Amino acid sequence: FDLSELLTDLVGVVNYEVPEGKPGIAWAPRNACPYHGNRELLWRATENLLRNALRHTDPERGVMLGLERDGRKSRVQVTVRDYGPGVPEAELGKIFEPFYRVQESRDRGSGGHGLGLSIAATAVRRHGGEISAFNADDGGLGVRISLPAKRAS
Repeated sequence: FDLSELLTDLVGVVNYEVPEGKPGIAWAPRNACPYHGNRELLWRATENLLRNALRHTDPERGVMLGLERDGRKSRVQVTVRDYGPGVPEAELGKIFEPFYRVQESRDRGSGGHGLGLSIAATAVRRHGGEISAFNADDGGLGVRISLPAKRAS
């Protein structure tokens, strides 16, 4: 399947739920990015990341989604970045554990059960990939998925 097309379709679905007049997910489709893997698993992984980012971002700034293929074309990277409060450095590695929630997000009103990022991490690992989180220099949290670039058959 085409990973760029998957992301374009997913942005359309998730942005449909963003209130009118708000920026939602910023995404500039790129050239075709053929990928051999489980489309449904990667859809769910990225959907969880996007919905989580929208929940925590500054609603006036939205979320950024990026897709890159490294120069050697051996890896594909998907990056989801919000403009929210970020995550304490000591907790960055823990956010992909099942049921883990950052302290500020543990009240009942914030929604979620601490499974979305864990589901995303499991899907990425099943593709032989890696997932990591980082705090952006100008605020917000970024999550990067790095997948081995398998040739489409």
